[in-house]
Amino acid sequence: MATHWKNLADYNYMGAYSFDGKDIELVLTIKSVFQDKVTAPGGKIDVCIVASFEEEEVDGVKIKPMILNKTNCKAIEKALGTGDIEEWIGKRIVVFETTTKWQREYVPCLRVKDTPAPKKLKATTPAPAPATVYACSICGKVLDKGLHDASVSKYGVALCSAECKAEHEARNIQTNNN
Repeated sequence: MATHWKNLADYNYMGAYSFDGKDIELVLTIKSVFQDKVTAPGGKIDVCIVASFEEEEVDGVKIKPMILNKTNCKAIEKALGTGDIEEWIGKRIVVFETTTKWQREYVPCLRVKDTPAPKKLKATTPAPAPATVYACSICGKVLDKGLHDASVSKYGVALCSAECKAEHEARNIQTNNN
């Protein structure tokens, strides 16, 4: 099977090209739904609804976040029985490649089936990756994500306490003096 040239570029979002012409349906587990600023061709910036998924690769397709237009949001609502995005988290949907009419042409696109995903995962679908564990870079104590992110933002490393901050600073002073 040939590789679509767009798969060689580092696009932030999954698109129809991600399927490389494979006639498959992907069962994906929604990890989060959020708004993101997306730069369209020509430089126009739009705020779009985006879904990220727990899977990293399914049936040879690298899974990236997917921009959800109104058609796909309505399909997810119908498939899951709710329009509340908080209720979508952890639920599975079916994504497939098709075409749509855009500016008098038919172009490839991704769509979400408006029916529930199969109950049983296919054997080729990898298990979701384990949850990320955040730890203090000095003592190894497990941190919650908020504390981890705040200390990395402020100090450049994950720190759990004033004692670990002092130890980190002492190590930096010792390294700079050598």
